[in-house]
Amino acid sequence: MNRLRSKQVISILALTSAFLLFSACGNNKSLVSTEITEREPATGESWTVMLYMCGGIDERLYGTASNSLNELTRVKYPENINVIVQTGGSYGWHTSGIDTNYLDRFMAQNKSLQLLERQEQDDMSKSIVLTDFIDWCEGTYPADHYALIIHGSGSNSAYGIAHDEAYENHSLTLPIISKAISNADMHFDIIGFDAGLTASAETAYLLSTSADYLVASQEVMAEGGWNYSGWLKYIKENPTSSVADVAKAVCDTYMDECKRDNTDEMATMSVTQLSEITGLSQSIEGMAGELSSSPDSLSDYSIVSRAVDKTMCFGSNTDEEGYSNMIDLNDLAVKTSPVADKTSGRVQEELEKAVIYWVNGKYRSEACGMSIFYPLNQSSDELPRYMDLCPFKRYTEFISETAANADTGNTVSKSFRDTTAFADYEIERDRMQYQTVPGSTGIELNMVGNMDIVRKVEQRIFRKSNNGFLYLGNAAEIDENREAGIYKTKNAFRFSLMNGHSISLNKVYEGDSYSIYSVPLKIDGAQKNLRIAAVKKSNGKVSYKSLGIHESLGPGSQSSRHTTPLRIYNLVTPLFREYSSGELIEGESFKTWPISLYLSDKNLIDDSYKTDYRVEYIYGNAFTTQSADFDFFENTISYK
Repeated sequence: MNRLRSKQVISILALTSAFLLFSACGNNKSLVSTEITEREPATGESWTVMLYMCGGIDERLYGTASNSLNELTRVKYPENINVIVQTGGSYGWHTSGIDTNYLDRFMAQNKSLQLLERQEQDDMSKSIVLTDFIDWCEGTYPADHYALIIHGSGSNSAYGIAHDEAYENHSLTLPIISKAISNADMHFDIIGFDAGLTASAETAYLLSTSADYLVASQEVMAEGGWNYSGWLKYIKENPTSSVADVAKAVCDTYMDECKRDNTDEMATMSVTQLSEITGLSQSIEGMAGELSSSPDSLSDYSIVSRAVDKTMCFGSNTDEEGYSNMIDLNDLAVKTSPVADKTSGRVQEELEKAVIYWVNGKYRSEACGMSIFYPLNQSSDELPRYMDLCPFKRYTEFISETAANADTGNTVSKSFRDTTAFADYEIERDRMQYQTVPGSTGIELNMVGNMDIVRKVEQRIFRKSNNGFLYLGNAAEIDENREAGIYKTKNAFRFSLMNGHSISLNKVYEGDSYSIYSVPLKIDGAQKNLRIAAVKKSNGKVSYKSLGIHESLGPGSQSSRHTTPLRIYNLVTPLFREYSSGELIEGESFKTWPISLYLSDKNLIDDSYKTDYRVEYIYGNAFTTQSADFDFFENTISYK
């Protein structure tokens, strides 16, 4: 076994003398101790759990990693379970006794963390740092079973996870993780990610020879993270359980904790059997190869473009939030099956073999347990990074031939501009004619041309203010005759009000019975995003449920797991895109008093409005039609 020793280890004796000088940035009770807690007798086969904890921005601001450390110390560990933690990657820890100037290693104990050794500070995104930790844990605490868990902020398959804010937010990319484990010559029973957006085909493939099972989440992690006390107690109390059952316990206890914290509705967690990844990767390549032929036909590519647009996505997905660009693999196969009819079925079959267990919240019930990267934001500058590391060659070819307005780097020889579909598209786009006319129910859009070039048509609504016309969202329904190119407003203008005030609804994802929206606003002066679920009722009305206040994507597309509810006395300022300039404009501020948050589905407030149609083409570019002005007064619409 190759042992990498790149750092000077400080002795336990020196640590003991320096213990009283430990610095702390938070107010949590100190968990750190140099004393050894008496342990219970062994209950079964031995486990060494390696927790590689990169605190990052979330720890400094919110103490998310410290909360997990607190939870680790709620277990009376028997002698056969060793949980070893390495901390770093943050400018400030909320746990007293963790020094930000070092990489600290601890053993989790009942009610404390035993400080084992301290190393010089280093970038936790470097493969050698992770390798050294794995080597040290295996050499010091040999066991029958090994688990590696990486804790940090999630990103996507292009950027990876665990952003070290002390080193310019460098992250552990999937190739770096794979290299680190390979250099340690280690095979794990379980590799898990206490970080969001990691249950992906790319993760599974690149780690398929490194472990038996992958445990990860498609969605952004709930703030509480893994329920460590729950699944570690499961090992202790179920000593004859299989490794697969332990992995499933991670999912079950995570969802239990999410339910207690009221963060379960968007939660996901899955177990992937990595021995099945070869068959799945072959099926992905087969489907990608078939989909790569779609740009040879404008009509086929039109189907694929519209299918991808409607596929379930995870993480952020608006201009204000940013774009995580992770989509559900099974949903992609289902929705593109009219074109990939020979291969999409096999993807679904192989997914059933590979993803052996998953848990989903109410608004993620359709998720399959595994995602794949796709540049939904087609101006993404992260795409070259992804193309360099993507293990699916045909899939990168499919992306390069379909993702318009995105730099794919130098890894592919053919782009969307070289395809027959794009050539035909440009011809048909130049031929397309349209006009808006007064209709029997309001404004009507008539388009004359090949409708295969149109991805979607939306009717936008703007409310007049002193700062121009401010975007409220899209009309819930329009009367659509796609083949004829005729779109008519139904004047069903009902929007959500927050505590009686207008807000801007930006769609993140639309399911069969619900939609997820993001609302840009300021909370006490800081710009945030409120996620809400809009549930369609049988009577046509909509009920709204708050899913909490979210941060926008940070450096390296990292998704903060920190989510908070609106509270009494918060000062809320809705933000709106202005019709002419597109700039974010502040609306009317209000205090959340006497209730913290109340969302209601109401008709428009009596006022003056503007509406138009936004037509988006299959290659992502769009145009807006001539607008129409109308007044809304006492539930009556009067067009001007």
